[in-house]
Amino acid sequence: MDQRVIATFKAYYLCHTFIPMARVVDRSDKTNKDYWHSFDILRDINNIKAAWEEMSMKCSYGVRDKLLPEFMHDFTGYQPVQNITETLAGWS
Repeated sequence: MDQRVIATFKAYYLCHTFIPMARVVDRSDKTNKDYWHSFDILRDINNIKAAWEEMSMKCSYGVRDKLLPEFMHDFTGYQPVQNITETLAGWS
């Protein structure tokens, strides 16, 4: 993968992980250690999801164009998810 994409994702992930921790520590008598003891896998997965959703399409286009240049010359975009879901529902 492109290093810019990885660096951008890491930055968003760290923001989604550490900003809430700082808010909790600032607004209550909890310590960093208390916050990390309450941190669970579901919260981490939600942080990953939020960071990935914040990634711009332009950032991922740069990677895709480098990985598959022979397929990208006439690519116009993906079908909206709703259309794909309706198409799959019509098959049954």
